[in-house]
Amino acid sequence: MVASLCKFGERSFSLSDQELFSRLSGDYNPAHLNELIARRSIFGGVVVHGIHLFLHVLESWCAIDQRCLWLESIKLEFQHHLHLDRDVSCAAEKLDETRVKFEVRHGSVVVLAAVCTYAELPKKGSSKSLPSPCPKKVCSVLSIDEIATASGSLSLYFDRTLSGKMFPHITSLLPSEQIALMLATTRLVGMDCPGLHSVFAGLTLSFSADTFDMESLDYRVAKVVSGLSLVKIDFSALGTEGHIRAFLRPPAKNQQSYLELASNIVPGEFSGQNALVIGGSRGLGEVTAKLLSAGGADIKFTYYRGVEEATRIREEIVAGGGRADCFDLNVLEKSAGVVEKLEGDWLPTHLYYYATPFIFDATTKEYSEDIFQRFYKFYVKGFTATVESLFGLGMDRLNVLYPSSVAVDDTPQNMKEYAAAKLAGEKRCISLQQEMKGIRISALRFPRLATDQTASILKVKNEDPVPVILKELRELHQL
Repeated sequence: MVASLCKFGERSFSLSDQELFSRLSGDYNPAHLNELIARRSIFGGVVVHGIHLFLHVLESWCAIDQRCLWLESIKLEFQHHLHLDRDVSCAAEKLDETRVKFEVRHGSVVVLAAVCTYAELPKKGSSKSLPSPCPKKVCSVLSIDEIATASGSLSLYFDRTLSGKMFPHITSLLPSEQIALMLATTRLVGMDCPGLHSVFAGLTLSFSADTFDMESLDYRVAKVVSGLSLVKIDFSALGTEGHIRAFLRPPAKNQQSYLELASNIVPGEFSGQNALVIGGSRGLGEVTAKLLSAGGADIKFTYYRGVEEATRIREEIVAGGGRADCFDLNVLEKSAGVVEKLEGDWLPTHLYYYATPFIFDATTKEYSEDIFQRFYKFYVKGFTATVESLFGLGMDRLNVLYPSSVAVDDTPQNMKEYAAAKLAGEKRCISLQQEMKGIRISALRFPRLATDQTASILKVKNEDPVPVILKELRELHQL
């Protein structure tokens, strides 16, 4: 934006904010509400509704310009997801007497870009009372073929009391039908089409003079670009027309079952090993725990938030004849807390360290020290605390697998901070071996393997993690 911008509307969004907006809009997609489900999506955590962000912009702007307004058109681009509890600020630039350009930023990252055209409220009619509340329903799960032919109609709902609590200025200044129509677009994308596995990317909308008579939104899918997982949706409401761009995101990646992985194992090949897997409730840690247990190792693995996932994996291993237990662990605690979690005289002979935050949290632009520090706390500080905590028990020998990444060699633009932290972790592995007798660390640069973390809207090459990990487990065990 140019120098004439006006900054305003600083805030962050909490889970309770999200719950209120879901009630108002009818968009209950778990990507916006459920931490355990959302962390296994391409977002890596709960994200704020795009329309929630836009209504916040309008609300903050109307607090500055309190004329009785009527939106003629809007054009929105949701450029980056926004996690909960992250500060954002708004900026506005008046393009002319009727048009305003908005941006919402988290730090240097543009989350939302918008252009709005508005005018004085027309004299025709007044806002009618639309039904409320919006009924709660289950997200649709549609195939790409079903999406391509999807069409339908959504009734408009508007809870004026709740809207007034969340957005008092726009509730009093804008026609309720205009707010209700914008709310219906997020319900359409998140609940109906594409539904459960959706990403709202953009919206263009032109309001007609019949705004005050709208009661429903009719839609049809105009185009699906399968290679990009892009869905273009046209919609209308009494002459009011709009277009939506959305993406179909991949579902959570399910790793192979214990019995499927056991077919790759020579019975007893990992017997005699006490294996501690840090971060074993999903992804590469889950694969590692299952493979080792299938080979006869005595497994203990940790989880941070995924107690249900960890319990399921432990029960699956035990039912298959393996030995496993699990416990919660936050590696960012001062002492890693691992010693207090180990029971009896069980001590690990091997440590597998998979603790990680969401790895695609950066942008393709500037380097972020904050994001680097987020990775550094896991890959260097948390790892060091875990190793030092174990050696504090008087252990004299420990074999360690520290998974690094080929991103260190050929760093993608949106992984600069991740690669730098992994490189720092590799260097820490070297220094720990110099400081502690009896520790042997294999810091391996894994290729891009298929997990929740590496799933993408675009087609990318993700290798099967099983042969890659199994090869390294065998080599480490032979040591």
